[in-house]
Amino acid sequence: MPSAGRSQGNFGRMFNTIRNYYDKDFLLKNEVYQRGVGKVDLSSDQYNWLNFFLSDKDKIDMFVLGAKAACEFLRNFNWETYKNDRTDLQIQLKK
Repeated sequence: MPSAGRSQGNFGRMFNTIRNYYDKDFLLKNEVYQRGVGKVDLSSDQYNWLNFFLSDKDKIDMFVLGAKAACEFLRNFNWETYKNDRTDLQIQLKK
């Protein structure tokens, strides 16, 4: 019989897979929107999306990682291409 910790870990992974499926599915079907979404790398074992009791230090560290990722995203984002692609999408939707 699996231990409680292992069962919760398996459940968490399964739930995370389901949770991310719909976001990924939408973004795959809507490339224009995908280009407008940045990502913050929180893949280290330090952070867990189910941890509701983050320390203040972890919260600040995550905020800093997010701010750095946002700055990098905005520095590299091609606004003109995005605006043109969104305009084209709106025209296609109105047809």
